Amino acid sequence: MKKLLYLIGSLLFLSNCSNEELKKYQLPEITPSQILVTALNDSRKMITDNDKSSKTTLFKIQFHGQSIVKGIKEKRIKQTLADAVPVINFEIINTARSGLQVPQLLPLMAEDIYPQHADVLFFHAYGGTETGELEQFFKNLKTRFTGEVIIFNHHLSYPEDKKHNKKLTDLEDKTSIEMEKLAVKYSFGFIDLRSEWHKFLELNKQVAPQDLLRDGIHPNDDGKLLLEHILMTHFIAAIQTSEE
Repeated sequence: MKKLLYLIGSLLFLSNCSNEELKKYQLPEITPSQILVTALNDSRKMITDNDKSSKTTLFKIQFHGQSIVKGIKEKRIKQTLADAVPVINFEIINTARSGLQVPQLLPLMAEDIYPQHADVLFFHAYGGTETGELEQFFKNLKTRFTGEVIIFNHHLSYPEDKKHNKKLTDLEDKTSIEMEKLAVKYSFGFIDLRSEWHKFLELNKQVAPQDLLRDGIHPNDDGKLLLEHILMTHFIAAIQTSEE
């Protein structure tokens, strides 16, 4: 049985968190997975302990990956979190490196991730799924990163070339599933961004997949807002939900 913490704040968040630009769309109802809820036990405890204290806790969130993650706006994330969980002072950093896939990011972990000492790391990048680098990346996080980890899989790319489109869609479907399996294996939190993206398109038939992209792969302004909305709604709902 689950018990919601900060119920009023959570309901306000889920109804009002969207940027004004997203209010023109229907947004999917989001429920965090059990693996995400379980993975964020330390974060939840930090927030509940802070709520009982007169001191304000500094909570550091790091986003890391490649260009898709680089497009996430720290200021917007900070404001969303501050509105939803005002008892915490959130610090948001984005260390993503555009153009580098997992094999190139792997040797940079000691430079990019560990020194930041973030409480929570959000991670997404392409590559390394079939060749082993992604699992090695996760192994390194498990043994050397001291915070909690949230992995999210691929949004929906949509190149104009039909042959390339099908090939890329099939590959991203397959590797998104593999990312989830590895996240479960290493007891990381996981957000199925790809499924939520599909749900959004189902709810908004007037929106074509390419309407959320600027070049067939990278999210445009609305795509970035949708990406941030999905991640933050999952995250805040998860830290406001406890297991009994």
